[in-house]
Amino acid sequence: MSDQNTPLPPLSPRHERFVLEYLRDGNATQAYIRAGYSRRGAQPSASRLLRQPHIEAAISAGQQRIAAALEISVERLGREYAKIAFANIDDFVRVEADGRLRVDLDKASQAQRAGIVELKIANHSKPEQTVTLKLGKLKALE
Repeated sequence: MSDQNTPLPPLSPRHERFVLEYLRDGNATQAYIRAGYSRRGAQPSASRLLRQPHIEAAISAGQQRIAAALEISVERLGREYAKIAFANIDDFVRVEADGRLRVDLDKASQAQRAGIVELKIANHSKPEQTVTLKLGKLKALE
């Protein structure tokens, strides 16, 4: 382990490729193979590579560049989680005088509407009418 004042060695071309491949999908074993290394022993070898300080630093720098390019921050993620956590069905649906449900997005903000991943409305002329509204970006925020 090197101290903080010791410069890290430059990445070899294969290590650079490993870092780029790892940044693609976060799968170290597959990144190792795609970088041109052997499939045999890929998992433990990839794990060892991830622990090397110069590899860790390159991955961290790459992740920071990606986050900056996508304007992703802890604050923004927090705001997105809050939109999901505090979503209220009253902001999306209203009950008519006759008891029917009507989708009404007029009260919903643009941020709230951005959390809608599915909206399904059944035939309102039938008593078994349904409104299905799915909110959630949790998978994308992981």
